[in-house]
Amino acid sequence: MLWQPSLPDVYTKTPAGALADAIAERRRELGESVVILGHHYQTDEIIRHADITGDSLKLSQAAAGLVNDPNRRTPLRAVVFCGVHFMAETADMLTPDEVAVILPDISAGCSMADMAQYDDTVQAWEEIHAALREQGWEGVVVPITYVNSSAAIKAFVGEHGGACCTSSNALEVFSWAMGGGPPLRGGSSSAPSAFGLHSVPTELDSLDFIPCHPVGFRGRDPYPKGSVPPADMRSARRALPHLELEGATYFVTWKTHHDRPMSDAEMAVVLEVLSHWDGERCRVYAASVMNTHVHWLVRPFEGHSLSDLVTSVKRFASKQLNDARGERGNVWNDEWFDHVIRDERGFSEKFLYTIRNPVVAGLVGVASQYPWTRVHPDAGWPESSRRRPSIKTKQTPRSAPEGRTTKRKVLFLPDQHLGRNTAARFGIDVANRSCMYDPRLTRRGVALGGATPEQLLNSDVILWAGHCSVHKLFRPEHCDAVREQDAKEGTRTAILVHPECAKEVVDRADLNGSTEFIIRTIRAAAPGSRWAVGTEIHLVNRLAREAAERGVHVRILSDCQCLCTTMYRIDQPHLLWVLDNLAGRHEERVGSGKAGKPRIVNEVKVLPKVRELALLAIDRMLALSDAPQRAHVRLAALAKAD
Repeated sequence: MLWQPSLPDVYTKTPAGALADAIAERRRELGESVVILGHHYQTDEIIRHADITGDSLKLSQAAAGLVNDPNRRTPLRAVVFCGVHFMAETADMLTPDEVAVILPDISAGCSMADMAQYDDTVQAWEEIHAALREQGWEGVVVPITYVNSSAAIKAFVGEHGGACCTSSNALEVFSWAMGGGPPLRGGSSSAPSAFGLHSVPTELDSLDFIPCHPVGFRGRDPYPKGSVPPADMRSARRALPHLELEGATYFVTWKTHHDRPMSDAEMAVVLEVLSHWDGERCRVYAASVMNTHVHWLVRPFEGHSLSDLVTSVKRFASKQLNDARGERGNVWNDEWFDHVIRDERGFSEKFLYTIRNPVVAGLVGVASQYPWTRVHPDAGWPESSRRRPSIKTKQTPRSAPEGRTTKRKVLFLPDQHLGRNTAARFGIDVANRSCMYDPRLTRRGVALGGATPEQLLNSDVILWAGHCSVHKLFRPEHCDAVREQDAKEGTRTAILVHPECAKEVVDRADLNGSTEFIIRTIRAAAPGSRWAVGTEIHLVNRLAREAAERGVHVRILSDCQCLCTTMYRIDQPHLLWVLDNLAGRHEERVGSGKAGKPRIVNEVKVLPKVRELALLAIDRMLALSDAPQRAHVRLAALAKAD
């Protein structure tokens, strides 16, 4: 932790209201040359001054976006990041050198990030590889670091072919590492089919007909002319007949019960469910979620019927939506419509119909603008149109490109809980196929951080012994207490937690997701619903006040004060102090009698070589998640500088 000098009494002893007024005055004076970013975990007194609020990566990308905004009249001079140190580092890496990134209290670190030190990581890397080699293992260990890590750790991961991840895209990055991953020695880059579903490429917006040549597709005609129906055709009859042919691809549609509209957050959940079995039970060529219906272009794998797939998806999505709404009952109509795709032209027509449906409905101007449509490169549209994925998909190593059979393991830094929860979602038996490396044990002379060579050999994922000091406070018994209270009072409370919580908590929860997911879910919650939320208390309290106006009851999962103590170091006195210095008004406020001049205090700077390597890890993540390509801009600038 870095040391923050004490502030003059004029800052620390001024009442909160007067501080707020002084900050507002200084903001007006500095104008658009300064932007204040406020992380979701900040106190209300800081959030009130923030120009932009969000999670760590979103805020850094927002700062980079302001720099590149062609409509901005005043050049951005400084970013005041009301967060913790690793967040300010990321913002510095994604903004030009002429923009200063300032942390109001330089000692505002992150205990989780501090649990993974560079030297410890280098030692672990060498010991793990040595232990695996001694046992005859030949493969690749892919490092993944949670974005809640230092620039030095991001640089290590970037240098060794790995990627960063957020709590939103951890599964996607994990799938990439286990299935596609970085280019192997002597190998080429990953084929598109390793990457799974992604958003609609802009190149498809202008095509009237897409000449698809789908991978794995086999045209099947249930009623071939001049002959009897195929012998392997099965027929099921509910209210509608359903024909199934082995190896066939289907265009499937179903609607919500009584055409009830879904919210944006609910459509996102359904889209993830539609993608969940891709690569394991089926190939999802395209999926689109409208607010009252779903389109799905899908080919079941051998041993899996269309009826079973549709039933499974509808049932799972129903549970997710009912739990989020605090309701029970039908989410979908009982029936669905399905059509067997007979040839490649029919495939192309249904593929185009799926991605263009939001355009026809007048929701967007072009298909690529609609956020709830996803396509798979295996659909076989022209190669020049392909991009990498932007949503989470459940994939297994066997869905990797043909010929890429090299064994893989993941070293997940620094949060063991996010790593364990992500590995479990990927399908790994974490009780038997994961182990933990604890650098504290290594410093005490314990080999391999407490793991055994056999555990390393048998593990698909090696977890770093780090954790979030906030989310570790939520325990399984807190979930049990909510259930017991519901049973006594006859209520139904949905439990919503962050995936930094222990797996035992996540397994007991109804929903889990990133901070942004938590916010979206609560804002989309139905009036009268009840929620117990497992994340930082300042955010939960703000959500509770906001939700109460809509008749939604929100409480924190645990009664303990689950606050981020390092984030709490950012307060109004420190914020005013950095703004006074930027405006050249510090000497005036302290009454020193000296002439004041603008200066930058508490600037966070990442060394050029560290930045270059760290951006490799960030860039891989952004390429996978199809987020704004700020890292590409910075890498290009670095290349010119060299």
